[in-house]
Amino acid sequence: MATTEPGDRTGRAMAAQLRAMGVQQVEVGLLHGAMNRMTSRVWTPDEAQAALGWLRRENMRGCNVYVRPVAWQGTAPASAGIVLVDDLTREGVAQLHRNGLEPAVVTETSPHNYQAWVRLSSSPLAPALATQAARELATRYGGDMASADWRHYDVSSDNPLAEGRHSTRQARGR
Repeated sequence: MATTEPGDRTGRAMAAQLRAMGVQQVEVGLLHGAMNRMTSRVWTPDEAQAALGWLRRENMRGCNVYVRPVAWQGTAPASAGIVLVDDLTREGVAQLHRNGLEPAVVTETSPHNYQAWVRLSSSPLAPALATQAARELATRYGGDMASADWRHYDVSSDNPLAEGRHSTRQARGR
């Protein structure tokens, strides 16, 4: 993983999130607000970290920055074996823990509202299976069903580059 400056809170948070996700590649999306258009890049975690300066500049130009894990089954995109459960309460996150589903990353997106990346498999999963699992987790733990699919974007942890980000976060390394 690329190194960050000691005072670079965003760089440290991004590195912690990518390390905790434990994936080989991520898709970084930039939502151009004025045009309501998303462009994306697929990078290794090191490449994403190295692009942080460029991502900051794009953010200053009005883009929101999002991230999601990427995997491949042959040449077809697949779930990286980790899914996002969005709009959880503190109790929903606690219930995940009690049931042995230790999230790789938990982010408080606004006061008392959380997102959790939950690892389902160390191998890529078929999109339909990952979506079904994401929907089951959202139903069981009170998450947002509209966000329950295999390719949902998260806003990078502790990332001032994105709109609506609250600062409390937790990332577990592997």
